[in-house]
Amino acid sequence: MFLSEKTAPGALTAAWKAGYHVFPDGEMLHIYTKCWAAIVRTDSIPLKLTLALVEQVGHLPITPEEIRKGRENQEIMQGTEQFEREMMHDARAAELLGLRRLPIIFRDRWQLYAVGDGQIVGYDQDVVKILSDDVEPSCCMATGTRYGLFLCGAEALIAAPAKFSAEDEEKLRTIGGLYRTPEPVCQAVPENVCVFELIGEGDEC
Repeated sequence: MFLSEKTAPGALTAAWKAGYHVFPDGEMLHIYTKCWAAIVRTDSIPLKLTLALVEQVGHLPITPEEIRKGRENQEIMQGTEQFEREMMHDARAAELLGLRRLPIIFRDRWQLYAVGDGQIVGYDQDVVKILSDDVEPSCCMATGTRYGLFLCGAEALIAAPAKFSAEDEEKLRTIGGLYRTPEPVCQAVPENVCVFELIGEGDEC
């Protein structure tokens, strides 16, 4: 199971207020939120996450819809789902850097990862925890966007990067100097995964 039975339902509920897009794609289900996205096999979705989807959507997702708490579901305009799938399509062939998880939670929120050259990036630990403890995903960063890609076969979790102040960036450079290692190997990105713009890009995650 790719997503956690314990944490994924809560993460979806937290995203409900700001809204998210959901649509099936053959054997896969796509969920796009403001700060993260998941592409998972429909036969491996945790039961509690399925129940949360049914509660929020009103039924099992069968068509592309925008879901937002307190509003009626909005059908995604024709072409939007394809646009979301293909946005930044060229990034699949762009440079991806392997990430190594560090034993550091920065500012009590950001799970830090090191790139081989000493660069440090952070992703919300609550997003990273959406992953099941039973999986060992390949961790990568798209150089153009700094999105984190956590890949396991055809399934993926994609996380928006932290935005740090200049003061924090200086601290991270110091940390990075301590973690210069050979670059980790990054799994090839599956064909169904795109490094896309998340809903509400530019907002604080």
